[in-house]
Amino acid sequence: MIQALDTELGRVFTNVNLAETMVVFLGDNGTPTEVVQLPYDEFHCKGTLFEGGVRIPMFIACAGVVSSNRSTTAVVHAVDLFATLLEFAGVNLATTLPTNLVFDSRSFAAVVRNEPWNPSENVILMENYGSIIPPPLAGVAARGQRYKVAKLDTGGQRFYDLQNDPFETDNLLGAPPNTNNLTGPQRAAYAGLTNRLAAWHNPPVAPTITKWQTQTGTLALTVPEQLGIAFGLARANFVDATNWTVVTNYRRAVRTNAAQITVSDPAASAPGFYRVTAAGR
Repeated sequence: MIQALDTELGRVFTNVNLAETMVVFLGDNGTPTEVVQLPYDEFHCKGTLFEGGVRIPMFIACAGVVSSNRSTTAVVHAVDLFATLLEFAGVNLATTLPTNLVFDSRSFAAVVRNEPWNPSENVILMENYGSIIPPPLAGVAARGQRYKVAKLDTGGQRFYDLQNDPFETDNLLGAPPNTNNLTGPQRAAYAGLTNRLAAWHNPPVAPTITKWQTQTGTLALTVPEQLGIAFGLARANFVDATNWTVVTNYRRAVRTNAAQITVSDPAASAPGFYRVTAAGR
């Protein structure tokens, strides 16, 4: 497979003009459990929040690369490709992107040009969830240049110094977690990463309904889409009812370019009250 991939990439580079083409090659998550090798294991591979699961190779070839055949320790995220590619295409992000939306992408074009890079946000976010993730490994994590915090859904916490412990074998918090085990700089890094996680990780407790529509025998409610949140619909005959009936047989989710989710009850045959529910993180 590696030989075939190398051969085909050779064909790509032979037939494109790098003076006007940018080639970006990067991995898709980490190594699967079935073929993981030491120093990584089944708890530090694809599907996990740890380096064997989220740290991947990335190579860039284009006319903008300065001092080729070099590597960098810059901490970038796949999300950052959005702003980077637009900048190399000559797009002025400040005048092009909508001002009413938040964009997490940071252009690392300076890294490609071998220039100093001082991004406004120096922390990246990692998150995994869903049925394919073993429950003990699901959670969120944030890392800066040196340190990384992982908070698992089970309540466990991990804090690593990736400079001295790149394979994450030493949880600096200990068990049970105790920040008293940390040095002053470590405690400051832990607090900073934890605060960034709290700021990022704020799913709605009560979703705000942005639109509702009624037709004969049909009700549809629309709410903003949220990462990792499964929206549903519940119905009751009285607004102060103790028990609400979950609309399961007729629930549907519709994704749109407006990043919205629509839940509906096509069998709304009688007047009633509805409530949008949110499950997940």
